[in-house]
Amino acid sequence: MPGDRILLPVSMQCPSCDAAVAKALTRLNDVAGIDIYVADAVESQQDTIRAWARAQHIRPEWVRSRRVTLNIDRKSIRWASGDEPLPSIYIRRGEHIERFAYAAL
Repeated sequence: MPGDRILLPVSMQCPSCDAAVAKALTRLNDVAGIDIYVADAVESQQDTIRAWARAQHIRPEWVRSRRVTLNIDRKSIRWASGDEPLPSIYIRRGEHIERFAYAAL
C-alpha cells in the first residue's frame, strides 16, 4: 500500500468519524497519504476545521507536506456514495478508488 492514499469522508460532529481518523493516522507511514473530506464544512469555517484537526492530533507539518489533506469541497467526494453513513473509508490506487473495510485499516 505504499503508493495508496486513504480517502476518508467525515463529519466534525461524529465520534465514530473521530475514531476512524485516529485509526487511519496509525497507518500514515504505510500509505502515501490520507485525504480527509470534511462533509459538513464550508470554506468560511477554516478556523473550526483547524481546531477540529488539532483535536484529532493531525500535525500541521503533515498538512503542509500534503501527507494529510483536509478537503471541504463536497464536489471532490462525488466518488463516495451519498447514502453511506459516515465515516466511509476508501483507498485510491492510482486512478482507481475502491471502498475499504474499516476493520482492514
